[in-house]
Amino acid sequence: MKKVFVAAPFTENFENDFLLKIESVLKQLNFDPIVPHKFVVDDGDGVKESVARDFDLLDKSDILLAEVSKPSHGVGMEIMYAHQKGKKIIFVKKKGTRVSSMAIMHAHEIIEYENQDDLEKKLLKIGIE
Repeated sequence: MKKVFVAAPFTENFENDFLLKIESVLKQLNFDPIVPHKFVVDDGDGVKESVARDFDLLDKSDILLAEVSKPSHGVGMEIMYAHQKGKKIIFVKKKGTRVSSMAIMHAHEIIEYENQDDLEKKLLKIGIE
């Protein structure tokens, strides 16, 4: 079973349990989703450990699925790390949002969506290989 690392801005509060829905869709597609936000300790002292854990989880993943609708230094670092490790990189972004060309050049696939339900349908329709 392929592992999919889900990257999303930690500072972003996604409405309607966005990350839980992505995790559910990935499970329906028979992937093992890795959602590092579940393990984050944002207490200042645990940041180095959180970053090290993220990169370790990314090392163990086959695919990076990155939510890139809003700029994020952390997601950018995860994208570059995945690129350096030769991982498949898939971006998901809200329709109409602009993404840095520097980031776009690393994406193998970009999925634009209107809302969470639309993204769910698109992920289920195309699957991820």
